[in-house]
Amino acid sequence: MSAKGSSAENLRIVDQLRTPRAREYDLACGDGRLTVNVQALDAGEVGWRVEIRGKRVGGETLTTVESGATRVDALRAASREWQEAARPRGLDLFDWAIVEKLLGDVRAL
Repeated sequence: MSAKGSSAENLRIVDQLRTPRAREYDLACGDGRLTVNVQALDAGEVGWRVEIRGKRVGGETLTTVESGATRVDALRAASREWQEAARPRGLDLFDWAIVEKLLGDVRAL
């Protein structure tokens, strides 16, 4: 099993913050940290915005922001951007299917 695979199995939500406007979830696995912020688009706009910030402990932070018609669409778009930007930096640590499942389990999506 790859390092990514074994770390992904340990992926868990370690903190949650809910405000009237947004929900933010901190996830961790191995030495990887990920924050996912989910919020509705500004008034007058239809859809959702997801911001993903992540890093290895003590390393550089990578941030991607995307929007979509649904929360799931926005997460998937942001995770695609994340993967493209993360690979050259060695930050492709997260199994996005597991991230989506964890967030779905707590009704973030």
